Formats: sequence, C-alpha cells, structure tokens
Amino acid sequence: MMAMGLVALVANTVCLLLISKHCDGEVHMCASWIFSKNDVIANVGVILAGALVAVTASRIPDLVIGIAVALDLYWLAVGVTALILFITWVLDYIVKQVRQRMKKL
Repeated sequence: MMAMGLVALVANTVCLLLISKHCDGEVHMCASWIFSKNDVIANVGVILAGALVAVTASRIPDLVIGIAVALDLYWLAVGVTALILFITWVLDYIVKQVRQRMKKL
C-alpha cells in the first residue's frame, strides 16, 4: 500500500507541477490543478496511514485518514460545483447584457 502510494505521489506531484504553469488561464485547468493537489494530499494520507498501521498494528489510522480524505473530497466537490455555478451565472448575466445592448442598436 505504501509503495503504490509513493509511486502515485511522485506521478501526481509531477502532474501538479506541469498543470500549475497553466492554472491562471482557463477554468478547466484550475479545476485539474485542484484535483491534482487533492490527489497529492490523498497519496500522503495513504502513505501516512500505511506507516501508522504498520507501527501500531491497528486499523484505526487507516479508517481515520480514509474518512479525512473522503471529507476533503466532498468539500472539494462542493467548492468546484459552486465555482461552476458562479461562472455560469456570470456568463449568463453577460450574455443578457449584450443582448439588451444589441436590441438598443
């Protein structure tokens, strides 16, 4: 578990660094950056849980970190959904304003 977590951590960190160069432009790139950042956090959680399970011989650390990662992903989904709804609202407002001005011409 820890070895795969480490491999995934390296891969996700590389992806995060590549995506971070393009995050300031388009929304889908920023969303990809946010998801990759959370993947890195989850990978660190997997490695930490594996180490704690190995040291304590208990399943509790795995459960606690799993719940923490799940809650983090839940709030990520809520935040991304709110961002999408806000952008949709702004774009809709702009389109309505442009249509109103076009009618006046």
